[in-house]
Amino acid sequence: TRLAYLDGWRGLSIALVLIGHFFPVPGINLGVLGVEFFFVLSGRLMGEILFIERFPLKKFFKRRFSRIYPALLVFVATAM
Repeated sequence: TRLAYLDGWRGLSIALVLIGHFFPVPGINLGVLGVEFFFVLSGRLMGEILFIERFPLKKFFKRRFSRIYPALLVFVATAM
């Protein structure tokens, strides 16, 4: 299930990273803050999927692998 309010928080995280890259603020690293916040959101969502919805761990990693591995192959092929 997709939670709309979390999309807003993801957008904020992305905005912080972009602002940190393109409009740096002296003394405040907004990019790092955005990445850390994004990791917190990701951990929360993974925890919900695994523990609240009781999603089988093997199926979870299989699905995750099938989503990440093709992009990795494209990246590695492009880098070579």
